[in-house]
This record gives sequence, C-alpha cells and structure tokens, in this order.
Amino acid sequence: ESLEYPIYEKGAPGLCFQVLQNEQGIVFNTPHPKVVLLNGKSILSDTLCNGDIIQILETQIKVEL
Repeated sequence: ESLEYPIYEKGAPGLCFQVLQNEQGIVFNTPHPKVVLLNGKSILSDTLCNGDIIQILETQIKVEL
C-alpha cells in the first residue's frame, strides 16, 4: 500500500510498518509482528538504532540514521 517504498514480496502485508519520530527518537511500529521482525524479533514498536534490521519475510532493510 505504500507508494514511497512498496514491498513486492508475495505474502507481505499491504502496510508492513511505519517509521515515525517522537520525543524518544525514531520509532518503528508494525501491526504485523509475526511477519515483520526487528532484529530477528517479533516486536510491535521500538526505538530504532543505526544498523537495525527490519525483515519482512525474505526482504531485509538495514536502518541507517
């Protein structure tokens, strides 16, 4: 569903995750923690750090801040 950064992998959710900024820093949120992992873990939300890995099925995205 994202027009900016679509994930074309079969079985991926329409909107995999969001990256937002708040008082704590840059925050990762996903409504699909069983499919979208952060550093190999099933997490709904967490503050991102440089070098974190977001994984959607076989797709991996390295975070660079």
